[in-house]
Amino acid sequence: MSGSRGATRDPAVRSEAQAPARAYAIRAHEDVSAPDIITDTFSLYNTDVITLVDPGSTHSYVCTNLVSSKGLLVESTKFVVKVSNPLGQYILIDKVFKNCPLMTRGYSFLANLMLLLFDEFKVTLGMDWLTLHDVVVNCRRKLIVLKCQNDETLRIESN
Repeated sequence: MSGSRGATRDPAVRSEAQAPARAYAIRAHEDVSAPDIITDTFSLYNTDVITLVDPGSTHSYVCTNLVSSKGLLVESTKFVVKVSNPLGQYILIDKVFKNCPLMTRGYSFLANLMLLLFDEFKVTLGMDWLTLHDVVVNCRRKLIVLKCQNDETLRIESN
């Protein structure tokens, strides 16, 4: 047995683990009413934040400035995540704000939000959050449906 205990020998698994995460970033001046943009206002510790719902993003993110202004505790990730945007630019992220309580319409939805320098949106909810909360996204109607406690559903139409 070699000294690489716990490491996988399957090259397919190894290359998948190294694949960069994706994030969609638009500029604040772009038209948020565009058909491919779904946003809503969530509350983070009594602060309203414009949130991008992005099924094209691997992870969920929070703007670094928001976290530092609130004095929230962040943790180091177990690995560095390389986040790229559609233009091919990337940054490395190694901090996460775990179990962030995002509130909307009286319901709380926890999220693990990685710290991102971009601040076009204060929060971006990606596939990790969408999957965790069993969210149905209807892009044509700019609508998301979330599962709440007691199997209730919450319909949110984009702003």
